[in-house]
Amino acid sequence: MREADHVQRRAVLELIAQVQTMVDESGDPEGFDAAK
Repeated sequence: MREADHVQRRAVLELIAQVQTMVDESGDPEGFDAAK
């Protein structure tokens, strides 16, 4: 159970990193403010 939680948390962090990268590349961070 603990292992699965760790894997899920890592997957979420990786997804967030991908979104931040896309936002940085698009140069339009306004749409990302709502997630903060």
